[in-house]
Amino acid sequence: MMKQHNNLKIGIFILLAFASAGFAEQANHQQIDVVGKYVLKNNPNTKMEIITDNNQHVVMLSGGGNSSTNGEVAADCFIRAIGKLNGNSLLADFSEIETDTISYSKEDAKSEGRKVQILFGLKDAKVVKADTFGYCGLGANLLGQYTRKSKK
Repeated sequence: MMKQHNNLKIGIFILLAFASAGFAEQANHQQIDVVGKYVLKNNPNTKMEIITDNNQHVVMLSGGGNSSTNGEVAADCFIRAIGKLNGNSLLADFSEIETDTISYSKEDAKSEGRKVQILFGLKDAKVVKADTFGYCGLGANLLGQYTRKSKK
């Protein structure tokens, strides 16, 4: 009877090990839902929006200007970048954008090779890289921790 009881314990342990490995494997293949609107912590005028288009993520960043103690404010910057999510990281290439204050062509984007990198949590995102030197005005900063405000 004791041997049968031990075999049952071993069988249950093996079954649980395989089941938990299957759940972990399934979780590794699930993508984080990053689509939505975000605001930079401590600078609500700097915003990020992420949408999906043709299995890619389109990132729109705007703002970056922050009041200084002497009243000077850096000009806002506008970025549109496209990339694919890999786990919790999105590395996106700058793409063309046309606004009232900026014109950046597809050719410029291709030749300059600028990138944005974003790391995502469940309710926030951190822009860890943005190749803005010579693109945005001096003092504009889009790096930092963003809080998700809405999911679309």
